[in-house]
Amino acid sequence: MMPIVKIELLEGRSDEVKDRLAQAVTEAFTEIAGTPPDATTVVFVDVSPANWFVAGKSMRKT
Repeated sequence: MMPIVKIELLEGRSDEVKDRLAQAVTEAFTEIAGTPPDATTVVFVDVSPANWFVAGKSMRKT
């Protein structure tokens, strides 16, 4: 089992935050699914607020 976890976030998160999230996701797969840490891939996709909509409304600042 080689999990690939894709996380989509509004752009602007620091590298430190992404590092911590990737580590936490990897640890969760190791503890819960028994996956070796080196088999887990985490991919971050930074999305512009202009391209992110919730309930039909853009997340961009007006």
